[in-house]
Amino acid sequence: MLKYNSSTKPVPQYKPIPGRKDEMVLNDAGGYVFKIDPIKQLKRFLVLGSSDGTYYVSKEELTERNMENIIELIKLDGKKVIDTIMEFKDRVPKLSPSLYTLALVLTYGDIETKKYGYSKISQLCKTSFHLFEFMTYVQNLRGWSRGLRNGVSEWFSNKNYENLRYQFIKYRQREGWTHRDILRLAHVKILNQDYQNLFKWAVGKMEDEEVEDYYIKDFIDLQNTKDEKIAIDLIDKNKFTWEMVPTELLNSKKIWKALLPNLPLTAML
Repeated sequence: MLKYNSSTKPVPQYKPIPGRKDEMVLNDAGGYVFKIDPIKQLKRFLVLGSSDGTYYVSKEELTERNMENIIELIKLDGKKVIDTIMEFKDRVPKLSPSLYTLALVLTYGDIETKKYGYSKISQLCKTSFHLFEFMTYVQNLRGWSRGLRNGVSEWFSNKNYENLRYQFIKYRQREGWTHRDILRLAHVKILNQDYQNLFKWAVGKMEDEEVEDYYIKDFIDLQNTKDEKIAIDLIDKNKFTWEMVPTELLNSKKIWKALLPNLPLTAML
């Protein structure tokens, strides 16, 4: 009677598992691993990104591989790619891979996919920093269009006045962008007089002396003062964050003590 070898001896990494060779591929370290399907690779990219590369693969090569995978997925089902981005947007340590992926969707997707993607810009870009970073990716991949302008305009119109005012002051310049740049390129529609005044101030069409909003006036006073006590009073009154404080005042321990209650967890770390 023929007997089969049922040995449980471990298979060396440089060999595929017997009977499962078709499911495995050689990795960059020279060992056999199971194939990862394209959607799982997308999810891995959204969570881990590729900015640091790995021991065996440079960040450039890793980014290129992920880009190729994402573009193929976009051509197969761009809406699913967008839904995956939105599913993971609140579960990732950094939003950069998600912003980059959405920029790819708006570049390589069909008309309906792009239309769906434009509607998600304001939901994905939580802050001005995210919006500026997203626009950098878009500018490197494609040009402006009516759909893109409408999507970016929604980012402004979907925020209440206090939130938008906070974004304008906290993130005045990032990634080579300012709100003035975005407002002009996106042709943002004015919602009411308060928004009109805020936009005028943001693009430099309103002198500081003309500002009536107390929060912005206090911010301007903070920028112009060198008095530590006045600065601390303004920080306490308005809960200003460290990004809003002039650089020369950030050398003061008392200033940082005043800022401490206003620091988000990541900034505190």
